[in-house]
Amino acid sequence: MADAVSAAPMRLDYTAVTWVPASPEQKRRRGFDQGRILARGVGRQLQIPTRSLLRRSGAPQTGQSRAERLLGPDLYARRRTQGAVLVVDDVVTTGASLRRAAMVLVQSGAHRVDAVVFAATAPHRANQFPIPHVTPG
Repeated sequence: MADAVSAAPMRLDYTAVTWVPASPEQKRRRGFDQGRILARGVGRQLQIPTRSLLRRSGAPQTGQSRAERLLGPDLYARRRTQGAVLVVDDVVTTGASLRRAAMVLVQSGAHRVDAVVFAATAPHRANQFPIPHVTPG
C-alpha cells in the first residue's frame, strides 16, 4: 500500500496517516483493528506519523444491506487536524466509509484527504468508483 502511495503522480506531503476505525463490535470480536495495523505499516514505511483521527460508533457495515451501507458508518473527529491526510482502509465496497471519513476530516480542518485501500469489491455500477476527492469549500 505504501508503494502505491509513493508511486502516485500527485503525492502530497501528508501530515498524518489515519484509518477508518473498525466498529466496536468488530474490535471486540477480532481483538484488533485491522485498519490501524495497516495504517501503522503504511505510516512507518512512508515515514509519516500515524494518528488516530477518527472515532466510530454504531453497528458494523458487514451484514447490512447495500442501501444501509451507502449511508456509511457513524464517524467523528477525535481532534482538529491540519494539512493533507492519508486515510487507510482494508476494503472498499460502496465507498461510503471513505466518503464519510473524508467529510469528517475536512470538517475538522484537513485541507485534503486521500485514501489507499487494500482491496475493493467489484463495482455494481460503472460510476461507483473512483472515490470522489473531497476538499474544503
